[in-house]
Amino acid sequence: MPAFSTISRLSTMFACAALLAVTATPAAAQGIFGDIKRAAEQAVKRETTRKTDETITQATRCAMGDSRCQAETSSTASSNGSQGGSSVDPGGDHPLVTPYAGSVRNDRKFEAYTDYRRIIGVHKQRHVITEMLEGKLTSIVYNNPKERSTLEIIRNYQQALAARGFRIDYQMSGGETWVDNARRINGMIQYGQDVR
Repeated sequence: MPAFSTISRLSTMFACAALLAVTATPAAAQGIFGDIKRAAEQAVKRETTRKTDETITQATRCAMGDSRCQAETSSTASSNGSQGGSSVDPGGDHPLVTPYAGSVRNDRKFEAYTDYRRIIGVHKQRHVITEMLEGKLTSIVYNNPKERSTLEIIRNYQQALAARGFRIDYQMSGGETWVDNARRINGMIQYGQDVR
């Protein structure tokens, strides 16, 4: 529901409450206004949550290169050095994140438009929970420097992405928490026990 619709409904509710307050006893009027206030607070909270969810979904779509991403977001991204909505593989490293120092690119795949199952959690039965996204997909595999821990490397990427406004929705770390079907879903390669 648009914000103006919520404001219009709230105005109508307050007008009705004022009319009832004129004809009601002082105690009843106070109760009516309390109910209206609670209803208004809940409506604002629902609208804020909905707009926040909408903004996060839009940002995810844009990051994945989805065609539903707003044109102005694409042009802003293009002016910041990314490929925007281009269907041509730009090659090289991804424009959003510089690879960890000493890492060597091993593999790179690009699809102008595809679907992708993003891992967002794990069931109690140890199978991943996913959501389906559509859009541009770039997959890059790096061989990391042997003298660095996976924790150091992942923290570096997390800080770089956080600086660009991204947030972590879900993460798995350590061999003991690794779920078998995660590799099939996102194509990640697991070696050793220190997997993040």
